[in-house]
Amino acid sequence: MRRATQCCARRVAAGTPSRSTLSVLRTARRPLSDGSGGAVRFAEIKEMPEAVRAVERETDVVDGAPLFVEREATRRVVEALERRAANPDEGDGLDADADFTCPNCGFTTFASRSFRLTCAKCGRCRDELPPRDAYLLTGARGAGKSVALAQIVTQARARGWLCLFVARARDVGHHGDYVVPSPHHAGRFEEPSRSREVLEAFREAHGNDLATVKCTDAAAERWGGATLREVVGAALDDKKRGDEASTALADVVDGLRAHDAAPVLIAVDEYSALFEPATAYYYDGVSLKPDDLVHIRALRGLGNAGVPPERRLARGAYVLADSQSRGGAGLGPRDRRLGIAHAPFEIPVGEFSDAEFAAAVDRYAAAGFGAADDVAALKLATQRVPGLLFERLALM
Repeated sequence: MRRATQCCARRVAAGTPSRSTLSVLRTARRPLSDGSGGAVRFAEIKEMPEAVRAVERETDVVDGAPLFVEREATRRVVEALERRAANPDEGDGLDADADFTCPNCGFTTFASRSFRLTCAKCGRCRDELPPRDAYLLTGARGAGKSVALAQIVTQARARGWLCLFVARARDVGHHGDYVVPSPHHAGRFEEPSRSREVLEAFREAHGNDLATVKCTDAAAERWGGATLREVVGAALDDKKRGDEASTALADVVDGLRAHDAAPVLIAVDEYSALFEPATAYYYDGVSLKPDDLVHIRALRGLGNAGVPPERRLARGAYVLADSQSRGGAGLGPRDRRLGIAHAPFEIPVGEFSDAEFAAAVDRYAAAGFGAADDVAALKLATQRVPGLLFERLALM
């Protein structure tokens, strides 16, 4: 209650700083660099139909659309997605990967053998990420993976991508209302409530664009329509078919995989929650595993051997986020590594660089949080962790 009261009080005086204000703050301090040779930039996350906790948290305190430091990982992934959209036949890049020397620390990473996307010594992203069927953001809790993923989705949508975004995979696997046997997939189960949330957000984000995406023949026969707009509409608007939403979500994923008229992004946060030994669901007293749920099977694009050929997108990629510090019940680091391939796809998102941290403090100071000269003390208190910085300033 104390925190909520302080946050509400702070909101009265807080406002979103203008871009010119931020520019003045950065110039007054010093030219900022994120360590990759480029200036620190901010990215605006406009209103999204999906509920991203980190974005909602800041919106509750700071009026207006939140501005976040654009992390190097975000920038590099967006650039890689643009190249992939332009060259959908590039493949996964593993056959032609090359060693690289990091301009930040001078270390040479043997990517031709490890297929790493980042420097093996300092973790810096390669200047140009090679093509991949999936990119996996990893990092400790509070490092900014959810914000980075939301930025990627926002920027992809602004560029005309179709984006299916699952912002809370843990809710999908653990916090639904009920399960029922699937009438379409023998021995498997539907979880209608969370599947509907994903479909509703997808329709809100893309609306009539879904009429341009054909569904599979099986989905057309199942739903009585030839496009994803008809599939989603039948699942959401026909009350008699409300319990079949998981199958509709799976059919949407299948349709997006084959679509090549526009680039496609499938983004999933809390990705490791889809691989835990058991879900929170039971049927007839029997605990259900992730493989028992239709929608969970559909969303697991990246497995321990990469992205299987039948799950690859014709034009696009998966971008996923996986917390190193919260594997869920029974899913430790070893199980996570066995369940999800990492090295060829992994992009660590760590604490702020010094320049990023200073820029973030400037931004919050302009919005009425803290003061721009508190950088050193805040750095010690938060260890440059993005989530901890916001929490500390919101309570000051």
